[in-house]
Formats: sequence, structure tokens, C-alpha cells
Amino acid sequence: MIPNLPSHAVRHQAKTILDLLEAILGRVQEGFPADATLQDIYRRRHEFGARDRRLYSSVVFSFFRWRGWADLASELPLATRASAAYRLDFPDSHPAMDLLAPLPPPSEPLDSTGAKARQIARWLQLDHAPSPQLLIPAKLAALLPSPDTGETDENLETRLVDAFQTRPPTWLRVRAGSEPLVRLAYSAIGSTPVPHPHLPLAWQAPDQAHLADFLATCQGRIEIQDVSSQAISLLAGAKAGDNWWDVCAGAGGKSLHLADLTHGRAHILASDVRASALKEAAKRIRHAGLEQSIRLRGMDVTQDPLPAKHFDGVLVDAPCSGTGTWSRNPDARWRTTPAQVAAYAETQMAILTRVANAVKLGGVLVYATCSLTDTENIRVLDQFLTTRADFKLTPFLNPLLGKPTPGWATFWPWDGPGTGMFAARLTRTSAGSSNRQETPPS
Repeated sequence: MIPNLPSHAVRHQAKTILDLLEAILGRVQEGFPADATLQDIYRRRHEFGARDRRLYSSVVFSFFRWRGWADLASELPLATRASAAYRLDFPDSHPAMDLLAPLPPPSEPLDSTGAKARQIARWLQLDHAPSPQLLIPAKLAALLPSPDTGETDENLETRLVDAFQTRPPTWLRVRAGSEPLVRLAYSAIGSTPVPHPHLPLAWQAPDQAHLADFLATCQGRIEIQDVSSQAISLLAGAKAGDNWWDVCAGAGGKSLHLADLTHGRAHILASDVRASALKEAAKRIRHAGLEQSIRLRGMDVTQDPLPAKHFDGVLVDAPCSGTGTWSRNPDARWRTTPAQVAAYAETQMAILTRVANAVKLGGVLVYATCSLTDTENIRVLDQFLTTRADFKLTPFLNPLLGKPTPGWATFWPWDGPGTGMFAARLTRTSAGSSNRQETPPS
């Protein structure tokens, strides 16, 4: 619902929107993420209420989502371009946006990318409706999958663009046994859970207006985890009594999921090079009561000594360009370069090759990224298999679709809907390794 605000408050919001957008445009140009920049500003600007933050974030992300079209009218004021982009996502507009740049109501329902292209052409007085392909920088679009790389849909490019232009729902992972209490929490805010059709414990979160209170009520019973990320943990196939290493654990989402899937009876090492991520992981592990199952370790796996043991399973959710997250982080497409994609692929290969030595004979190696580029996914996998004959692809059922795979799969954004990801599952079939001298003792 659009608030009924006094005129001075609307003027203040309008000025703040323009100031924020100009500042964040500069930071994105320097390579800094828009969401992290916004959070830093919000921490310093305590006068912004929850409604203010939702508005400001919506304006910023809408602008980057539709920037490829808005930039076609670069001669127009930023306020006009930002207002047009915002109204593609929020046709009812907002008083502050109307003050920045009053625009006529949409001439047709904005229910497709084509309709939005026609409408922004009217608002920005373009000669014709812009092409959807302009919403992704051409040099990056060339790196995305094409129909001959495993996807049979001839309209893959169009489907990807459409998916990137719609923010997917926030997903929760409900801990087994907590379903009745979590349902009550939904009911208390007048909402109903919507589970994923193939993942019964993956539920869409309530709307942002209720989310903070809902999460506080359900603390320890749910985790925020994208549906594609949940699928990665499921295909790993961890069992009670297993020893697993989550190599690039971040804030611990997959480690927590592996622990829950084994009822807290697996032994999980979660490592990451970032101290801030491990600090957040430690807090989540405490809230979940899984301190006995998950150990944390700060580690740069490209340089530090490997753990002195073999593991039943090693999970590598590798650092990547994040092209699969463009629906949630639309600014990323404007600060990522092909050179960065290539550099990520080199890092991924280095990590994968090195930690593979920690997989025991018969053990599992899972490789995943939240990218959709062939450079970081199938090509890294092919290169690894070429150099490591001791590993073989292991077919699995795609958890999001229930369909068989040859041992690797792309989780498309529309499969959730959620983040786009790539995953491969391999088994170590012999004791041979590369010519490295760093195989840990049994």
C-alpha cells in the first residue's frame, strides 16, 4: 500500500532517492555491489525507517534492472530515467517518484517484457520499443549458455532475459519436524506457505513487510536459503556418520543443510577465507544447535595446507561471477567483465583440483557455482575431468525437477523460481591423482 505522506516528507524522500542513486551508480562503476553499499548507508543513516529502506532499495534495483533501456535516453535527467525504470516494476508508482518525474499511467498492462519495452519507449520518447537483449551487456550475453550447450529450448536467451527481469521469491528451508509451528507463524501474519513442488521443505517466505518479525518468531526452525542452494545439498547425498568438507562455506547455509539432512550425525568441516562470513556462520550454527556437527576453520584453500584426512564428501560451491543471481542483484551485470569471468574460471579450476585430493576412494566431489556461464561451469568441469582420470561423473536426479541427469545439471532461474546455478557430482574411482604432491594421509 502506498503511504499517505505529508508533502515535506515526500520532498525529502525524493531528494534522498536521487542522492542515493547517484552515489550508488558511482560505487557500482568502481565495482562495488549495490546491496552492500545500501546496507552500509542504512547502518550509518538511522533516520531511515523500514518503509524508507524498502522504497530506496526498490528504486535502486529497478534502475539497474532496466538500465540497458534507461541508458538509451541518457540525455534525459537521471530522475526521469529512474522513475521510468521504477514504474516498470511498480506501475502504481509512489508520491516521491511522481515528484521526481511525473509520468502518465501505463498505456497497457505491464505483464510481459514486450509490454514494458513499449511503455518505456513512450515514457522516454524513444523511436521504437527497445530490444530485451539490451538489458544484458553484449560482452556478457555472449558468455551465457546457448541452446547447443545442453538446453533444448530455442528461446533460451529470451527466457533468461525474462527471468533476470523478475525478482524471484525469498526461499526458506524449514527444518524437519518444525512444519506445524512454522505454519502457525504464517497463519499469525495472515499468510499461507507455498512449498516448492519437488522440495517439500522449501517454502516461499512471507512478503518483506512481515519478514523480519516472522524470522524472529521462527528462529532456529527455519533458514533463509535459496531453493537452488537447497538442491545442491540434496544431490550431495550425505549420510549419518559421514565426514564432509564444505570448502567455500560462506555463511554456512549448505553446511547447516547437510547437518540437518543427516540429523546432526555427520561431521562437517566448514571453511572459508572470509572471517566475516565465518562469524555469521558461527551465529547460525549456534541458533540451529548444531555446534557438535559443524566445525569452522578459516582457510585459503588455494594456499593453506589441506586438512590431514580424507573425506567421504567434499562440496565446492566455488567463487564465481554470480551471473545466476542477476534477478536478485541486477547491478552485477553492469560491474562484471569477461576478464573477471575468465579469472574466476582459473580460480575455480585451481580450487577444484587441489581439494579433490582430500576425497577418499569412493567418495563424492560436488562442484557448484551460482553462475550460468559455460566458462565457469561445463568448461571447468571438462578441464577437470581431462586432468583427473580418478574422478567420474555420477548421475543424479535433478532435485528441482525430479529428472535424471548425466552427473551435471543447470538449475535454471525458472526451475525455482530462484537463483540460477550449476552443479556436478563426481565420484573418486581410483587412488590416482594429478601430479601434485599434496594428497593427505589416510
